[in-house]
This record gives sequence, C-alpha cells and structure tokens, in this order.
Amino acid sequence: MPPTIRDVAREAGVSVATVSRVINGSEAVSDEIKDRVLKAINLLNYQPNLSARFLSQKKHPFSDNTKYVGVLFGEYVHSDHYFFSSVISGIEKTMFEKRLNVVISSVSQRDNYTPLDLPLFIAEKSLKYLIVIGETDPKFLFYLKENGFIVVMVDDIGPTGFDCVLCDYKRGALEAVEYLVNLGHKNIGLIAGAEHHYFSRALENSYLKALQSNGIPIRREYIVYNEDFNVDGGARSMEKLFSLSHPPTAILTNDEMAVGVLQKASEMNIVIPEKLSVMGFDDIEMARFFHPPLTTMKIPGSEMGRLAAKLVIDKMQEGESLPAQRIELSPILVERKSCISFK
Repeated sequence: MPPTIRDVAREAGVSVATVSRVINGSEAVSDEIKDRVLKAINLLNYQPNLSARFLSQKKHPFSDNTKYVGVLFGEYVHSDHYFFSSVISGIEKTMFEKRLNVVISSVSQRDNYTPLDLPLFIAEKSLKYLIVIGETDPKFLFYLKENGFIVVMVDDIGPTGFDCVLCDYKRGALEAVEYLVNLGHKNIGLIAGAEHHYFSRALENSYLKALQSNGIPIRREYIVYNEDFNVDGGARSMEKLFSLSHPPTAILTNDEMAVGVLQKASEMNIVIPEKLSVMGFDDIEMARFFHPPLTTMKIPGSEMGRLAAKLVIDKMQEGESLPAQRIELSPILVERKSCISFK
C-alpha cells in the first residue's frame, strides 16, 4: 500500500495539516519543519494527491487530459530567447487549430526526481503528452517515459526511442564558415555558448572541420565559450578576441551575441564590415534592422514547433505505438550587409 499523508506526518513528527501546508507551499511553516517534512516525503517516496484536492473543489484544471499538452523547458533554455519563443509560437498555433491547450513550465536537473521537484502537471500525471524543449537530462526523460508520459523533444537529440525535432546546426555552421572562407577570411573567430551545450558543440565541430578542409590553421584562441548566451556575453567575447595580437577578421556567433559584438565594435571604433565581418545564427526578428543588417543562418524555430506539435497530435489520433521519428531541418543562409570580402 502506498504511503499516505498520515505516514509522512508520523515520520516527520508533525500534524497532517502541517504536511499539507508544506505541500501547498505555505510560508507559515519554519524552514526546520519544512526540511523534516521534505525528508519524510523523500524517505517514504510519498506522492502528494493534489488531483484529489482539485477534484474535491470541483476545479481540477486538467480534468480532460486529452485536451492539454505540456511544454517543458530544459534547464539551460532561456524561454525569452527569440528562437525558443518562435518554437512556442509554432506549437501554440498548431495546437490551437486542433482546439488543444498548452501548459508551459520548466524543470531543473536533479540527481533524483521526486514529485516536489517537478511541475504540478508532471507530479500529478495530470497530462499525458509533453513537448520538451532544449537540452535535457536523460534521467529525467526516462523518468517521464517510465511514468507513462508521451514525450516529443525539440532542439535536443536525446536518447534513442524518443521522437525529436532538430535543426542541423552542424550543416548550418559548416555552410557559415565556408561562406566566410569563400569571402577570403582565414582568421575566423567563433563565439559559442556554454561549452557543454549541444548547439555550441555542433558549431565548434563544424568550425574545425571547415577550417581543416580548407587548409586553414586552427587557432584555439579564436574560440570563445560563453555561459551568458546574450548581448553582454557577445560584447565580452568580442573584447577578448580583440585583445589578441592578431585578432580575427570575421566572427561567427548567434544573433543575440552578435548584437554585443556590434556594440563593442562601435565602442572600439572597429567599422563593420570594413574592418570586421560578423555573421549570426538564428535570424531573429531584429537582425535585418541591425547596423549594418546582419548576415545570418536562419533557424526555422516556428516550423520546428509546428512539427513537434504534429508529432504529438499524430500520437493522439493514430496511437502511441507509432515508431519514434527524428526530423531534422536545415538552416538557411540569409545574406545581408555585415560580411564582405577580405582583401
């Protein structure tokens, strides 16, 4: 028989009401009591029956779980980033057409996953269908699968057996570096995100491959990793590259960090593109309004979201036993005015 809230109260040496307050996130509980209750919950592997509470109040938000789809952001995803916003837009538009509702949350990596570490709709198994966006701990994905969730992944390869929708970053980065090489650039800087990130690894692998295939010496100091995948990170990385005795003549990065590169270049009186070519990766909405307008590799985020939603809908309509699919889209070169031939 599974443990009950009374078992938790007995183990923690508190009342049932106190356990309930901890589960409900009440602030009227001391940290010491809260720790005791949480330890008891983990020790007994107790799963709070929040669904029963909602049902008793006759307002369970997901009473028909076939009408709802959960969307989870991985730990390293910045949901306000243009790419991820466009993925969400594609998901929501497709789900709306089928009169399905989208519930959005996030999850952080843990050594062990317990119900209190998870969004409510996961802990309570209120939803069955999930779209997980961004690089995600494989342990968590298997936790979801073992607990009966149907999972489609976006922007992460993930373990074998999971549906996923990807962008071929390696191919896009290869095309981007080849583009710069064909313009005559040999000293090409790469500003990537966190070193462990899937996108960063793909960019670096293709960057190195393109240089090697063109007989261009690899200079490790031209590769800069940045935990802050944003404007400030781009500016700091630009400053670092131009502190070198022989700075690059071209830089490849993502669009958001390219903004920081352009800003720092302006502060340093480095004229773009005459003194430095800058190439982005994303094609965010504002890229065409940069000064100069940014040459970039367009990532089809909205289409990735649409395809992920379609995979979920197919599972709903045709059966969950459909074989796992891997869909990979290619970035598209968008030429503007931030790159010119190197003479």
